[in-house]
Amino acid sequence: MYNGSFEEYSECPVSAEMNNGQFERARGWWIPTLASPDYYHRCNNDNNGTWNSVWIPNNFWGHQETFYGDGYAGFIPVMDGSGLEYEYFRTELISPLKPCIEYRFSMYVSLADYSTHGLSKLGAYFSTDNPYQQNTSRIINNPQIKYTGVPITDTINWTKIEGTFTADGGEQYLTIGFFDENIDTLFVQSSLGFYFHPYYYVDSISLYQVESNNTVPCDFQITFPNVFTPNGDGMNDIINISDLLGFVKEVKILNRWGNVITLLNKDNPIWNGSNCPDGVYYYIFKYEVSSKQKHQSGFIQLVR
Repeated sequence: MYNGSFEEYSECPVSAEMNNGQFERARGWWIPTLASPDYYHRCNNDNNGTWNSVWIPNNFWGHQETFYGDGYAGFIPVMDGSGLEYEYFRTELISPLKPCIEYRFSMYVSLADYSTHGLSKLGAYFSTDNPYQQNTSRIINNPQIKYTGVPITDTINWTKIEGTFTADGGEQYLTIGFFDENIDTLFVQSSLGFYFHPYYYVDSISLYQVESNNTVPCDFQITFPNVFTPNGDGMNDIINISDLLGFVKEVKILNRWGNVITLLNKDNPIWNGSNCPDGVYYYIFKYEVSSKQKHQSGFIQLVR
């Protein structure tokens, strides 16, 4: 993805314009709501020793070195109190995501010194569209990546948030923020802060495709013959799932009354129909496609 470490800028962020839209000076990033996340960069550090609110490492919200390079973002995922407000920021991916492909996302966050709260459930949402929300309310979407650990309260080190997901295909935009409807994840950290919000610095956002030996197409289906003829002629004599065990754990074979007559798995991958009369039998199984669980069932006519 482009400019995931906020190195490149159209203009250097300046103290006099803090909270006045300058986040979008970070190339490739913008704000999808009326909220105002912040942009910090070392480009303005040469200021004759005068303190600057968007400096790195010392700035309006405390002290933090970058995880990488010379820039990072900062935002309040959710403001505490009545009339809650949320901040988000967004970018466009270099190319749309491919369907049924697994991707790994990661970013680094650090709680600012002057925060009073830590927060869990920070998320990353990948979408096909780029809507603008003309308020500061919560964006109601289900993020593909969501941090569910304990609230992040480390103000010294960077905490890595990461996860994998399988793309539906066509996702072209990434939005960072807090999407959960449950705000009980707020955690009072200490009395060190004097702004009654969780404020996080964000750096080194990345996305890449996961290499997998067991990837199969979205429309993949396992096919069984409708007719099973275990008569020794070398055609349709057995059902063998040995080649499917990379993503199928077991297959149940049932009779017409729903009783399981055999269970096919890695220890017993072949069914030859022995001790079974002619008739209709059914199969049912679960399998995994790009980390998604799917179900399949059907029938087999046993004829000798």
